[in-house]
Amino acid sequence: MTYHSAMDRATVGAGAATRRRLVEGALRLPFRTEIVRSRSRFSELAPDWDALASLHETPLALHGWYEAALEAQSDSNPDLCIPLIWRGNRLVAAAPLMHSLEAGPCRLVPIDAFTGEPDRIIYCDADALLALADACAELGEPLLFRRFAAPQADAIGFAKRLRRHAPGMFRELHRASFVAMPDDFDAFEASMSKSRRKTIRRKQKLMDEAGGCELSVFCPAEEEVAPLLERFARIEDASWKGRAGTSLLGDPLMAKFVLQVARTFARTGDTFVTILKIGEEDAAGRVVLQHGKSWCGIKVGFDEQFARFAPGIIQMHETLRHAHERGIRNYRFLGVSEDWQNYWPHERRSDYRLAAYPVSFASCRALLDDAKTAVGSLLRRF
Repeated sequence: MTYHSAMDRATVGAGAATRRRLVEGALRLPFRTEIVRSRSRFSELAPDWDALASLHETPLALHGWYEAALEAQSDSNPDLCIPLIWRGNRLVAAAPLMHSLEAGPCRLVPIDAFTGEPDRIIYCDADALLALADACAELGEPLLFRRFAAPQADAIGFAKRLRRHAPGMFRELHRASFVAMPDDFDAFEASMSKSRRKTIRRKQKLMDEAGGCELSVFCPAEEEVAPLLERFARIEDASWKGRAGTSLLGDPLMAKFVLQVARTFARTGDTFVTILKIGEEDAAGRVVLQHGKSWCGIKVGFDEQFARFAPGIIQMHETLRHAHERGIRNYRFLGVSEDWQNYWPHERRSDYRLAAYPVSFASCRALLDDAKTAVGSLLRRF
């Protein structure tokens, strides 16, 4: 795929007003660094944060996403350490960091690290990105992004800048998939492989014989979110996730987070829950967040008693159709790329494991812990 620099992407994706602000920023007013350590100060940042995060065209970079993550972890009293870069009175870069709540060495990690989704920093151009890397290094604490998500050129530039200040690690780790929605959905379906189109038609026919199928798409008000999530959670729990304890019913932290983030986005009409019914029973569910023309799945599940109908595949296909009808331009799958996503033409973006170890006792502990984890992972392969 083609990678764009930070300024290229920001300029292409921004509206006229934002482009004008970026040009004004080219006057290169001096950078100013601020470190946010309180929830109240972070809450005050919402308008400035979202003005910048909107350049990145994903709901997972917005202020409400991180506020929900902090609220979910509030019982543990998160210790924030968020470097901000200002140019004049305009926020131009930020890294949503906190001290890790996990057992082990103390280090800085993204606020939403527990979700397993890609870790993001926000920035408007290459100079702001490098200033943010300097600010992160000057904190003098070990730093870990398990899934650092940025265009390749920007990720490499950020990592190189960090290494000027401290030893570190940077390597490609995962890929995440997204569908770029076409103008013509019929043409999109025609671009799918013949065997997969045939499989979808065959599964839909099986559903029709079993009483029919129906996809319901809900855009709930804030007070309607909880009942819908309870309905979704029952579907999700009736699968391997229930047995593994990773469904919402078995994971209180994620349950609290998903409820909070869904309520937050529902205030602006940007939360969607899709439910696929086979006959009179719920067979599959999906929770989606919207930002602009982008949809991002954050939770998905299906009831295994309906496995022979491939309800997750059918629901995903019909969700893409509905997204197209709503004018959505891209849909991002949750997690990492998986084989089942190959049903639909899609693109992949890399994310990276990025760690920095400034010279300190805490960094030595973090480095030893990471080395132990890496050796254990290697041994498990044999």
